[in-house]
Amino acid sequence: MTELADALADALGASRVDHLTRLSGGASRETFRFEADGRPLILQRQRAGDVRDMGVEAAVVRAAHANGVPSAELVASSTEPSEIGSAYMVLSLVEGETIARKILRDEPFAHARSVLAGQFGTALARIHATDVSAVDGLQEQDQVAMYRATLDSFGHPHPAFELAFRWLDAHRPAGTRRTLVHGDFRLGNVMVD
Repeated sequence: MTELADALADALGASRVDHLTRLSGGASRETFRFEADGRPLILQRQRAGDVRDMGVEAAVVRAAHANGVPSAELVASSTEPSEIGSAYMVLSLVEGETIARKILRDEPFAHARSVLAGQFGTALARIHATDVSAVDGLQEQDQVAMYRATLDSFGHPHPAFELAFRWLDAHRPAGTRRTLVHGDFRLGNVMVD
């Protein structure tokens, strides 16, 4: 961990990196909490074999944050191999809870539960309003076609899904604009306090 702390200090121009701790969770990224010159930060490092472009993800984070999405601020990022070990993003620390069971049941989150739906709606609206032209490398995906191909790859007919896909194809809105969409918006991927 000392080598990683030194590499982070170099990348951030910090005189000290302290309290570097690997966090549990995060299926797609290795996540660490640390302090750089006393500022609490998060490192997300790309796992070996992950084919997603972390540079595009960093650009999306920057654009969404600039559009008022309540999110961590991108502090630094790189897609180049470095002493940090792989492509990475350094983000401001956002405190909160991500465990759905606690958020949905525990008393300290009673008030949060009463306002979450509205706050989620506002956050999603800001995500959808983010200017995607500001993000180089962001690929357009036809979500209906993608999920249809996934279903077809199973090799088993599912009449209810077949009917749903036919309805979706027949009722596509005309004249849509390219829109940023959060691909996994759920309690486990938001911080609640």
